[in-house]
Amino acid sequence: IEDCAHVFNAIHGSDEKDPGTLTTPFDFRRNPDFAALRIGFTEDAPPAFLEALEGMGARLTPMPELPEGRSNAITVEGAAAFEFHVAPNGQPEPVPEGLDEREQRRRTRFTRGRDVTAVEYLQSQRRRHLVMKDMQRAMTGFDLYVSGSGDVGLTNTTGHPSVVVPYDFGVRNPESDSPTEMPLTTVLVGDLFADDKILSVAHAFQAATDWHLRHPDLSSIG
Repeated sequence: IEDCAHVFNAIHGSDEKDPGTLTTPFDFRRNPDFAALRIGFTEDAPPAFLEALEGMGARLTPMPELPEGRSNAITVEGAAAFEFHVAPNGQPEPVPEGLDEREQRRRTRFTRGRDVTAVEYLQSQRRRHLVMKDMQRAMTGFDLYVSGSGDVGLTNTTGHPSVVVPYDFGVRNPESDSPTEMPLTTVLVGDLFADDKILSVAHAFQAATDWHLRHPDLSSIG
């Protein structure tokens, strides 16, 4: 996490070539004052992680209901950003027939946005604005919250920062032919521009534990 903080400190801030950027304070603390932070948690937040935070002095409060909503903005932005690479001649290469759903989605990851109409994009942006306002109301009084799922679709829509933190090991797909213990992770979601706070809390957790230093045994994987 501290590595992430160093990188973020170097790249954050406004860019004269991008009018959509701005500079906000970034005050990463290796030893944050947990008593000064209001930390929420969702129902799917892992109890073990919450207990660890409480042991470090965190006061945890259940989060109110979070809004639901997704935007096609990232899909469209991805298609535009990678157009030179996936469609240098104006049209992307056709996707071969007979691919399974996973491979088809992989092949069209940066081209699906080309199929979104202008009307669909505009309506999605209007809905996104409403979701952003609802999310800001839900975050009122909170610096960050712990989410088991990460709320990726929501935060991709609203722009709230997130950091993924390993907190344990567990068997995934125990019914498979070769069940393997893999890292279990949770997500800290911060208020807008609270990147420093989620990184500070995540670093404090890592300083008090060693989960991020452990590695799964991959010898059973063929």
